[in-house]
Amino acid sequence: MPETIRTRTDLLALAPLNSSGLISDQDLRDFMQSAAPQLYTANITGAATYSLANGTITELTLTGNVTSFSITGGVAGQTLTLTLVQDATGSRTLAGTSGILWESAIIPVLTTTGGRRDVFNLYHNGTSWVEAGSAQNVG
Repeated sequence: MPETIRTRTDLLALAPLNSSGLISDQDLRDFMQSAAPQLYTANITGAATYSLANGTITELTLTGNVTSFSITGGVAGQTLTLTLVQDATGSRTLAGTSGILWESAIIPVLTTTGGRRDVFNLYHNGTSWVEAGSAQNVG
């Protein structure tokens, strides 16, 4: 199964065909829904590692201060939406990261309000994850 559907051939290799060799509208809708990226959620604290095997859209709730954070996996051109959420207590920090090139070479200061989110869009340059944009203090 191709990791990314880039061509019609990739799609046809995965989508169900009817006896005429065609994909019905409903089968195509069902297939596209099942192929859509899914949101992965988890709690993190202390030394945390996120695996791309869990998907490229993630929402991680900080239940304590994160002393180090890294991402495993990734190939050049791949993107990751990384959302860090404060738990109800709030004031959780992100102290260290590995393999992530942040804007201005500075680890971001996270929103401290309980329940609020900081969203980071990253892309892989073949060596590291690079911050391409962010939205902080999101409800």
